[in-house]
Amino acid sequence: MPSLSSPLAGVPSVSGCKSPHICSHISHSLTDPPSYYLWNFIEVIRGYSALAACAQNAPVAISGLLASVATGFLLSKTKVSNVLLLATLFFLIGQILIATAPADQIYWAQTFVSIIIMPWGMDMSFPSGTIILSNSTAKEHQGVAASLVNTVVNYSISIALGVAGTVDRNVNDGGRNVLGGYRGAWYFAIGLDVLAVLIALYFVWRMSR
Repeated sequence: MPSLSSPLAGVPSVSGCKSPHICSHISHSLTDPPSYYLWNFIEVIRGYSALAACAQNAPVAISGLLASVATGFLLSKTKVSNVLLLATLFFLIGQILIATAPADQIYWAQTFVSIIIMPWGMDMSFPSGTIILSNSTAKEHQGVAASLVNTVVNYSISIALGVAGTVDRNVNDGGRNVLGGYRGAWYFAIGLDVLAVLIALYFVWRMSR
């Protein structure tokens, strides 16, 4: 029976690492827990309606558009590893802001800023991670490498949301401390993002040599 092996097996890596997409998919694993718990935070904790929550998240569209345009410009002007590092920092800053936002605080203080910042991490990390992995593989494998990033990103988002839910359930005091559970999930995401920043710093160091 033929063995099932990865199409990237045995492919040499320019960066010295066969998984340069790991930083990108760690970062993207952070997009769902904050988004899911942000909506719960707005509706459950702050008591806004679903329509009001949609209005509060509307700036994502404008911020995401600007981030996409800026990413194309940055990728043509600076090293891809620098863009990836910026993306992880945007994730980290945005999540710290929402994780520490008081329940009775006005929307414009931290929630709005977090909503504006987070799309920059999402829109910058995916293309930069794809380019890093594609550049680290042979030409005949670059298409597979690009699709691999998308596949791993979706798996990591699902897994991270499941783990965040487990954290939430175990720290919310049996449902009596709902906000504490949400913050636990956010703190888990912050921990992952710190790891992503460290990995991005490694690639900045490797590509500057």
